[in-house]
Amino acid sequence: MSKIYPFTNENIAKYPELYNFSNAQVLSVLGSGDQYFISLLNDALKVDVYDNNYQAWEYFVLKYYAILILNYEEFYNYFITSKLNNITYYQKIRNYLPNVIQNSWDKYYTKYKKVSIMFNNYYELFNYNFIPYFNEKEYYRLQNILRNNKLPIFYFNNLANLPNSLNSNYDLLLTSNIFNNLYINYDETTVKEYKNLLQNFNCKEIQAMYSWWLDNQMHYAFLDNSFKIDLVPQTMKNKNTSDYVISLIRK
Repeated sequence: MSKIYPFTNENIAKYPELYNFSNAQVLSVLGSGDQYFISLLNDALKVDVYDNNYQAWEYFVLKYYAILILNYEEFYNYFITSKLNNITYYQKIRNYLPNVIQNSWDKYYTKYKKVSIMFNNYYELFNYNFIPYFNEKEYYRLQNILRNNKLPIFYFNNLANLPNSLNSNYDLLLTSNIFNNLYINYDETTVKEYKNLLQNFNCKEIQAMYSWWLDNQMHYAFLDNSFKIDLVPQTMKNKNTSDYVISLIRK
């Protein structure tokens, strides 16, 4: 079983300052689903998602319907306080879930004494104040947006093979920190290989990498290959340095 990331550890609140979401067709890594939600909150026209972890999709659908059905306090208690271990909240949304997702979560709640065992606990090192829907007003705005949408297209695939699976064109590609999962060595050669991979996507704007550190070698490797580097406030607790958002922008 692959571990689930319950929330993003990226400063996605700053993404609207870096990318144009308005009326955009967005293709986003799924992960916790938070990149999908931030895209909708910033007026994206369409958002499709991809991931090579099917449990991420099962978690996303649960989260999607939880936001749709639960009030803010219930959502907070279910996802933050109880870390999904309070089955009472699950019972409130269970019948709204698609059958295949409902069956999966029924099995998880039967199999595990605490379903939070499925989570990657690394996220606990990070703050939530950079996730917009943890503002109560934004939560209800997102809830209203979801009421006028349906579940996105999900590409069960990895980034390297994804271009062959797409049936739409996109304006913006979000990749989170997939770069770190694709390469063992981080140097000029891997940055060039990564750029070649990203150029298979016909997107004007690409969020190519999110990093919580960047040494000089990597910094210059990205700049030398025409990537753009922006600093954003650090998301890790008790840290005062900056995070790095690396982009590839086509002119």
